[in-house]
Amino acid sequence: MNKKTGSAKMNCSQLVWAAYKASVKIDLDGNGGLGVYPYNIKDSKHTHIYKTIK
Repeated sequence: MNKKTGSAKMNCSQLVWAAYKASVKIDLDGNGGLGVYPYNIKDSKHTHIYKTIK
């Protein structure tokens, strides 16, 4: 479980999720699970992909 907004240790996805959750009360976790991972943020209804670079 990594969905804590006040943790001193965060991974990159958790940092982005916590910033949105704490500042504008938007939960970027696309599936509502116990943790937040890059695909959760990508699949959130609050995010949009503008361009994919390969």
